[in-house]
Amino acid sequence: MKNQITEILKDKKKLRQLGFVIIDTEKILKDLLNCGFSLKYFLYTQDTENLIKKYNIKENLLKVKPSLINKLSSVENNRGFIAVFQIPQDNKLIAENEKQLILFDTIQDPTNVGAMIRTGLAFGFDSYLFLDSVYIFNDKTIRASAGTCFMVKYLDVILDDIKKLKNKKYRIIITDNEKGEDIKDIMKYFEDKFILVFGNEGSGIRDEIKTISDISVNIRYPNKKVESLNVANAASILFYEIYNIIKIFKKIF
Repeated sequence: MKNQITEILKDKKKLRQLGFVIIDTEKILKDLLNCGFSLKYFLYTQDTENLIKKYNIKENLLKVKPSLINKLSSVENNRGFIAVFQIPQDNKLIAENEKQLILFDTIQDPTNVGAMIRTGLAFGFDSYLFLDSVYIFNDKTIRASAGTCFMVKYLDVILDDIKKLKNKKYRIIITDNEKGEDIKDIMKYFEDKFILVFGNEGSGIRDEIKTISDISVNIRYPNKKVESLNVANAASILFYEIYNIIKIFKKIF
């Protein structure tokens, strides 16, 4: 059984398919236990038996050697345990039920995704689509989001899913640091259902998304010596601006 579990934990694609998340820090372990997440496996060493008593963990226990924890943990100075949780189904997003969607198109840096989710949630954006992007529960994403990735709804999608949403009257708004419109000139696009798209750190948004987009937005800043903004920084600015635009619509209607 130990070998079978170890093979699963090494296979990131399998973890994503199963909806598993690996936790190796005590704070997040405590948070997820308090939130009622299902603990599938708890791998521990002799030195961390106290955690079992502390958090009243009674099932799915597996005592292992420290070398295995070191191999599986993403933290250099780990606490000597690995907890594997099953993500609850209510974290899964039903896209067509949401008015405001954020799409990550091939974003590969988990720290960017974590930072974007953290800021997005702060301004009321809690529904995320992942198109060929990093796993939302990557260990670095969890840390960069300060655990807020567990508070949002998400869905892995393919390009056809985006096209179907387009047919359901979602406006697709892409970010373009060269040709995009100033956000204050396209306020009407945030009045109804929309998908705000952020692209890959190097190559940007794929052509297939650009082709079906309704409008592009650009962040205007004065110092043109700065060629572009990091995607997470750009997202922070746009989340703030759109939050204020939506507030105006709510006051009007």
